[in-house]
Amino acid sequence: MNIIVLHNVVPPDAPPDEQDNLIEARYVADGLEELGHEVRLLPFGFNMAETAALLRAEAPDLVFNLVETIEGASTWSYLASALLEHLGLPYTGGSKDNLYITTNKVLTKQLLRSKRLPTAPWNAKAAPGHLSFPPPYIVKPVWEEASVDIDDHSVFQDGPRAVASLAQKQHRLPGGYFIERFIDGREFNISVLPTPGGPWVLPPAEIRFLDYPEDKLRLVGYRAKWDDTSFEFHHTVRTFEFPTEDAFLLNRIKDLTRRCCRLLNLAGYVRVDFRVTPCGQPVILEVNSNPCISPDAGFFAAVTRAGLSRAEMLSLICQDAMHRRRMPSRYDFNAVALPARLEIG
Repeated sequence: MNIIVLHNVVPPDAPPDEQDNLIEARYVADGLEELGHEVRLLPFGFNMAETAALLRAEAPDLVFNLVETIEGASTWSYLASALLEHLGLPYTGGSKDNLYITTNKVLTKQLLRSKRLPTAPWNAKAAPGHLSFPPPYIVKPVWEEASVDIDDHSVFQDGPRAVASLAQKQHRLPGGYFIERFIDGREFNISVLPTPGGPWVLPPAEIRFLDYPEDKLRLVGYRAKWDDTSFEFHHTVRTFEFPTEDAFLLNRIKDLTRRCCRLLNLAGYVRVDFRVTPCGQPVILEVNSNPCISPDAGFFAAVTRAGLSRAEMLSLICQDAMHRRRMPSRYDFNAVALPARLEIG
C-alpha cells in the first residue's frame, strides 16, 4: 500500500512537545515500512490548497493522520481530518467531529455532564466571588494538549487568585483558558485500541508520584512530560501493577472509558485520563482522540503491556481506518492474532 503519514509542521526551534510529533511520525513510518508499505511523510499546515493538491497527485491508499497542531496551536488540529474527509481519502484515528470535540476540553466536559458522567466542576468565565465550587482550582487552556502551560503555578487555593490568573492568561493561547476544580488524588490513563470485534480497553496505567515532598502538588504538568532535567520528569512513574483491592476501581474506570467512547461516538484509538478523589470516586479529566503513539508514550506502553508489538498496533489502527471507509479487500492488512485475554466492548 501507498501510505502518507501526515504530521505537524515542526520548526527547528519548536518546544519538545512539538518535536515529539516528528519522533512519532518517523516511528509510525518505520513501522509501516516494516509491514511492507510504501510510506511518505507529509507536513500539514494552513496552506491546505497545496496539501490537497499533493494528496490528489499522490492518491494514497491510506493517510495516517498524526496532526496535533497547526502553527503550534491545537485549536486547528481537526482541519486535517476535515480535509481528508473532503478529499474522500481513508485516514486513521478520529473524525473531524471527534477531534474538534475532544480537543475542546470545555465542550467535552459539557457533553460528559449532560450524560451524568463524572467530571470535575469548572467555570470558563469566572468573576471574583462567583466560583460555585470549592478550592483548590486549576487554570487550564481550553484547547491545548501535552500539558501545555500547566504546572504548579496553575493551581490556586483561593478563588480571587484563580480568577485573576484566568483573566491574565485568557488571550495567551488561542481559545483561552478555564478554571477547573483540582482533584488531588491518584491519576490513571486508560487507552483504547480498535479491533475487528470492537474497541479494546487496554490495561490501565497509573501515574505515581514518587518521593514527592508533602507540600508539593501531585500534578502531571509540562515539566513532568517534557523537561528531562526536572524533578517531576524523574519522579512521575507509570505502573501497570495494582493490588487486588484496586479491582473494583479499575473496572469502574474501564467502564467509564467505554461509556465515553460511546457517548462521543469516537473512532480509532483513544486515551481517557482520570483522577480519583480521596474517597475513591473516579473523575474524568480528559478524553483524547488520536493520543500520542511515540515509543515512550503511555499509549504504546499500554499496547506493550497487552502483549502487542508496534506492527500489530499499527495494523489494527489501519484495519480500522480501511473498514470505516469500506475499502476493497485487496487493501486489507494482515490479520492480527490478538491475545486470549482480549477485552472488547
